[in-house]
Amino acid sequence: MPEIAIQMLMAAREFYPTNPALLIRLGHLFTATNQMDAARQCFEEVVEMCPNDIRAIKAYKDAMARDSMVKGGWTDATREGGSFRDMVKDLKESVTLEQESRAVRSRESVDLLIKDAQDNIRLQPDNINYRRTLANLFVEGGRFDDAIRTIEEARRVSGIDEGQLYQVRATIRLKQLDSAIAQLKENGDLEGAAAKQLEKDAFLFEDVRGRVERYPNDMPLRFEYGV
Repeated sequence: MPEIAIQMLMAAREFYPTNPALLIRLGHLFTATNQMDAARQCFEEVVEMCPNDIRAIKAYKDAMARDSMVKGGWTDATREGGSFRDMVKDLKESVTLEQESRAVRSRESVDLLIKDAQDNIRLQPDNINYRRTLANLFVEGGRFDDAIRTIEEARRVSGIDEGQLYQVRATIRLKQLDSAIAQLKENGDLEGAAAKQLEKDAFLFEDVRGRVERYPNDMPLRFEYGV
């Protein structure tokens, strides 16, 4: 039952308040039970922690739109002479404004930011935040191999949480696979896209299994893995 799963994850959230996987799962459960305000808040927290996570951004926008529909009251709108089409139009405009407020940087500006981040790392090679910023910028520019290489280099920095870096590296790999799948579909190679999707599914499974083995007492991970 979704309600029981929600209670379990809410309890786990007390111990792991910044776990993106937990928040995503909780957000989807809230969505399934039509608790859209709670779902929106979960996805919003993930977007704030992982601003380049395309799936989290999409889930947040969908939850925001559905939450607006619930709060706006479709039946009230129709009684007042409005229509469902009018409401959808308004919601699309709201989402568009939200997208514009989070304007996507141009390739040129991303390249400049990458150069700045690289300069910062040369000045402070032990600053993990600079390396994390550089990895995110590489992802934004579609340079996934460079992003993964940056994370691998960060492992040499002392005092770094290996588990956190592993999670970042896995997230980048997923985005790389998603990008490849989208490109194959755009090129009309549906067979190649299906094969790449299987590769992604296998990676997801192995990623979660590996994290469960490293952190056997992590309740959200065990829930995600189903053990």
